[in-house]
Amino acid sequence: MLASPIMQATPVSADVESPCTRICRIGAQGHCVGCGRDLDEIVAWPRAGRALKLAIRERAAARLREHPDHQEHEP
Repeated sequence: MLASPIMQATPVSADVESPCTRICRIGAQGHCVGCGRDLDEIVAWPRAGRALKLAIRERAAARLREHPDHQEHEP
């Protein structure tokens, strides 16, 4: 079985700021209500290279754009 692309992280790259907002809670949509990342992306972040981090940030931002009131209405 092949590992998912998220889990095939490259060496550490600290040049992309984490999208973490310190509102760490997985909501009903399956992603963090603060940053928009899913669990696989959160776990992969510390080992991810620049390209993967940029891709994760874009996907996370897109999720938050799809649910603009998500942070305000999550219990």
